[in-house]
Amino acid sequence: MPQDPTTTEDIERYRIRNAVEIERMLMAIMESKVFVTLYSEESKEFLVTSIIAVDRKAGQFYLGCGKDERVNTALMDAPQALFSTTLDQIKIQFHTPAISRVVRDNELTFRAHFPLGMLRFQRREYYRLATQITNPIKCYIPIEDGHLETVVSDISVGGIGVLSYRQGLPLEPNKEYHGCRLELPDTGTFLISLIIRTVFDITMKNGLLSHRLGCEFVSLPGYVENEIQRYILRAERERRLFQH
Repeated sequence: MPQDPTTTEDIERYRIRNAVEIERMLMAIMESKVFVTLYSEESKEFLVTSIIAVDRKAGQFYLGCGKDERVNTALMDAPQALFSTTLDQIKIQFHTPAISRVVRDNELTFRAHFPLGMLRFQRREYYRLATQITNPIKCYIPIEDGHLETVVSDISVGGIGVLSYRQGLPLEPNKEYHGCRLELPDTGTFLISLIIRTVFDITMKNGLLSHRLGCEFVSLPGYVENEIQRYILRAERERRLFQH
């Protein structure tokens, strides 16, 4: 399973702060013509686009606009823009101040400033967010007598770790479970498929026995990955603000 960088110190080992390296990464993303998902900070809107130009001197880069004006407006109204892409099987995430729309080469484009930092993860190192106990994520896994309620302890775009307090755990390692329901707070409920990779028992501080399951997503739909990605980025940013 992916590693679990759940502290500020752990996150820092994935962060790029060097301006030259950030510029190089933006150029590589543009030249590779990979898709970039652009998220609005405060709404559920997002746009799959690409970087079409990088202005090194101005410290800015340009992306294609979307066809839906409602989405374009939501993206421009957000105080920050969130970006996610994959380059050579490396997941890259970053955010910039609010984007604007300008005319470039007789076409409407989005313009954004270079980010001050980037998060870069190897394929097996997706950032795993330790979830909040006060506002838990729930996942319901179908079993013979209904659905097993579990609490998500950490989440990434590659999978989730969950806790189950039911005695006689009716789940099997290396088995796929379809029709699971993942409930993201303030986001929505999504149908997903999981394969359970690890199962082990842990004793809680109150003496109760709990089961810890490491689960991998199976054929995760793109729109669900987008929602999970946005949730992680938002939660990680809020945690940094709280720590400051």
